[in-house]
Amino acid sequence: MKNIDSMKAIFGILVVTLLVSCGGKKINGQKNVREIIVERELPFPVETVWNTIFMDFGDAHKFSPNTVSSGYLGDVNSAVVGAERFMKDVDGGIIHERIVEMDIAQKKMRFKIFETEGVPIDTSATFGTSSLTPLGPNKTLFKIKFQYRTSPKILAVFANGGIKKNLENMTIGIEHYLTTNQAVTEENFDEIAKLYD
Repeated sequence: MKNIDSMKAIFGILVVTLLVSCGGKKINGQKNVREIIVERELPFPVETVWNTIFMDFGDAHKFSPNTVSSGYLGDVNSAVVGAERFMKDVDGGIIHERIVEMDIAQKKMRFKIFETEGVPIDTSATFGTSSLTPLGPNKTLFKIKFQYRTSPKILAVFANGGIKKNLENMTIGIEHYLTTNQAVTEENFDEIAKLYD
């Protein structure tokens, strides 16, 4: 019996070590960073998506079903480098993001999560990049690349699927909001999602 308990303990240590060691890759000099990429084709011109979604940086709650409230922080209330926003999620967690790069010509925006409350994210290694690529006069590829590290690191094993699903749901929310101007919420999202399979 003692040998079985010892074997279980060793197996447990090996599993934890494996989970921690394969927790991500090295990105921009940061170790154990995970990367999620989500794309969606939107039936709108690039300028429409840019002006409605990107330029309303403080209004993420209008199209993200996981976000119950959002808004600008500080004195800057427009989408420019340095602008900051808060986003409160359905579980009560809050993240603060800052625009760190913007390329209007290329329709690209990079943001950094710089502070959190109740969200196990390591802010030193968490960035997102959103970009738009025209696919025709009335079609745009929306792409978001999210690079993150959890704190503690082992939580990344469980977080990846949830974060990806939230980003996918947000892209559906963006399409619906652009189509109808109706805000997307946790309560109405299931019905909305059925319209965009």
